[in-house]
This record gives sequence, structure tokens and C-alpha cells, in this order.
Amino acid sequence: MTLIEFFDKVPTDNIIAALSLKPRHIVFLGTDREKISSLLPHIRRILSARGVKSSLTMRIIDRDDLSGILEAMGSVLEKEDEFVFDFTGGDDTALVALGMVFRMADRRAGVFRMSCESRKGILYKIPLSGGTFEAVPYDGTLPENPVYLTLQENIQLYRGQVREEMIGTNTRAGHPFTADIYRELNRMWRLCQTDCSFWNSQVGKLGGALRVLPDDKSMYTLSGNMRGLEDSFLASLTDGGFLRMEQHGKGGLWYCTFPDPYVRDCLTKAGTLLEYKTYMTALYWPDGTGSSPYTDGGAGVVIDWEEAVQKGKTQPKHSKNNSYEKKKSHQPVITRNEIDTLLMRGLVPVFISCKNGEVDTDELYKLSTVAGRFGSRYAKRALAVTSYFDKDDRNYAGDGTVNYMRSRAKDMNITLLENVHRMSDREFAEALHRLSEPKTEE
Repeated sequence: MTLIEFFDKVPTDNIIAALSLKPRHIVFLGTDREKISSLLPHIRRILSARGVKSSLTMRIIDRDDLSGILEAMGSVLEKEDEFVFDFTGGDDTALVALGMVFRMADRRAGVFRMSCESRKGILYKIPLSGGTFEAVPYDGTLPENPVYLTLQENIQLYRGQVREEMIGTNTRAGHPFTADIYRELNRMWRLCQTDCSFWNSQVGKLGGALRVLPDDKSMYTLSGNMRGLEDSFLASLTDGGFLRMEQHGKGGLWYCTFPDPYVRDCLTKAGTLLEYKTYMTALYWPDGTGSSPYTDGGAGVVIDWEEAVQKGKTQPKHSKNNSYEKKKSHQPVITRNEIDTLLMRGLVPVFISCKNGEVDTDELYKLSTVAGRFGSRYAKRALAVTSYFDKDDRNYAGDGTVNYMRSRAKDMNITLLENVHRMSDREFAEALHRLSEPKTEE
């Protein structure tokens, strides 16, 4: 079977039918040779990794030339005994031509369409001799033939690359996320919930004071001058089994170790615990092995996106949250962003910024930009915040600031998950699941 794909500016729309139908040939019809040429290798790699052996070709058409579109379609169809047109994306003129082609078709033909959000579709089979067509429903959520993109595939499709040091999708250097890790981090989260601003401050100080031993990367040193670390904070960590401290010599030097990389991350970088809590609640609530509508996800997801720049020019820094590797002028500039938590529900990416302390509008702009770049119109955006929006907390930003942030978030289609430290695990999980619920009309 040959799939005729009307090229769409949204990359996801160009792969839905291929993932669903697994055709032998795919022909892309579109007007922009450069964009089609740049996307096809990514689609080919994703399909090949799935074991889908499809040949991919393209035909360039003029959107204002209906007869030319008909001619291009005809030249493709005359070589095929069975073909299906993907009706998910494409240009209006091409769709008009599609209708005319069907009137002339004398082979087995079909039209396929699927909603990206619900993953529910229909394959219309057109009979050779006219008459009533057959509508075959297609459900891409069923386990026997699921339609989905992994987190890494989604970023790859949008011409980016995920660095491997995130948690999730089995990329944590051979240390898998388990039900025991889930319970361990939840115990740590309960310590944080009592006073998020204090926790963030203390973790920042602990991370700044620890020094890794050159000959043993699992061992850290902590000097007797603990730079504002509170005894009560350290005691809560040692009592909970999150930090082991052994005094070394008489100089007030401590040797410190952590039970696993996840605990280490949460205690050496402020904000990480909320990122991990968000990730594991979305995918693993209630017991670390539970079912979830999300099909993939990760925390601390670092995305590289390459863009060629003109000789002698560099890309400006848009905000303090972005970092760039500037290379020689004849080489591409690497733009790099970190997304605190990134989830996939089938084909829909959900980008979540997690803030366990202060929040500024730069974070909203970064979130909106990265989500749009790597999810287009299908991307969902959310900001999960704790004490900064909590009127009963000393870290509360104030009515004016909070209302302004709410207004800006609404303008950017960013969902605010406020005071998540006050939520039960069930409330937090349900709020995260609602972020990606398909629209009712679909």
C-alpha cells in the first residue's frame, strides 16, 4: 500500500498516518522542497527504528496550480494498485484535487484521518465501482497497534536532540527508576512540603558546599564551616537515610555519600526535587507502578537545537535561562534549553516548568518558546509552583505580582498549577493528567 501524504508545516501531522498504517511507500506532496527534504530523514529514522520498512519520496507541487497537482497525483497513482491519502494535514487546494482524483480512480483507494490528541481515526475505503464507502474506525490508544511518539522521537521530529542525562525513558546511566525510588523521593518530598522556601535555600547551600572527591565520584566532602546549613536540616536528611556523613580527621571535614543518583540530584541542586516529584506523579502515581495516560516522560530534559547562522554572526541571548555554545562562524550555533519535566501522551507533548522558589516572567517566555518549537500547535504548557503563590507562606510574591503572572500565563496558553505543595498526591496526579486531556469535540 502507498500512502500519499500532503506535507504539513506541523511535523507531527506528517507522521501520524505512517505510524498507524505502516505503508510500503510514502509519497509526500508539498510546495516547500527545503522543508520536506529536511524532515524526511527524521521520519525515516523514526520509522526504521520501529521496524517499519517504508520508502519515502517527495513530489513538489504549486499550490495555485490545480491541474499541476492533478498531474502529480496521477503520475504517482498510475504506478500503484492500492493507495491511501492522509487527510490529516495539507493544503486546501491539494484536498480539492484529492476529491477530483477519487472520481477518476479505478484502483483500491482510501482516505485516512486521525486526531493527534485523541488518537482516534477513520479509514474510508472507496469502492472501485462507486456506491457506499466503508468507514473503518481506528483507535491508536489500543495496545495491539498503539500510535505514539517517545519523548526523544518527538524532539527528533522537530529537529532537536535530547541529551542523555535526564531521568526517565531509561536514560539515567543504567540506574532505572523503580518503585523503591518512587517511595524514597516521596518521603523526601514530605520534608520539603513543610517549608518549601527553607528547603530550597538549604539545598542550594548544601550543593554549594559539597566537593566531589577526584578519585571517588560517589564521595563528597563537606568542611566544618557549613556555610549557613542548619543542623535541623542535616539531621532530617541523615535520619531519613538520604545523606550519610562520617567525620574525617580532626579538621572538621565530613565525608558524605548518597544512596542513589536521584537523591544526590535532589540534594545538590535546588528545585530538582519538584521536577522529579512532578515526573513521577504524572507517570507512576499511586504506587510507583500505576497506570497513567502518559506514555513517556522525563525530568531535567536538556534539548539541543541546531540552527545554521550566517558567517560572522552569533545568536543573541534571549534570557538568563538559556545557554548557548558559540562555535566558529562557519559552524552551527547550538541553542540549548532545559525543560524541568516533559511528558508525552501519545503524540502530544506536555512541557512543564517546575518552580519551588521564586518565579519570573522570563520563565513563561522560555516555556512558551520551547514548547512551540518542539510541539507546535499540539504542545501543552504548564507552570507548577509552590510557595511563591501561597498567601500563607512567607515567600508569597504578593497579590500584584501573582495576578500579573496569572494574566501573562493565560495570554501564553500556560496552565498554572498553583500551590502544588498543598496538594495530595491524588490531587496533583489528577491536575497533571488534565493537562493533556483531548478536547471534547474530538
